[in-house]
Amino acid sequence: MISIVLVLLFAVAVIAWGLIDGVPMPQRSPTRTAARI
Repeated sequence: MISIVLVLLFAVAVIAWGLIDGVPMPQRSPTRTAARI
């Protein structure tokens, strides 16, 4: 349960960060999150 909530919060944070950033940088967030998860 805790792990699922953490993953969901992390995904929301990454998506929000990408939307706020506005600059498409696929080499920064998605690769790091995918490698980390």
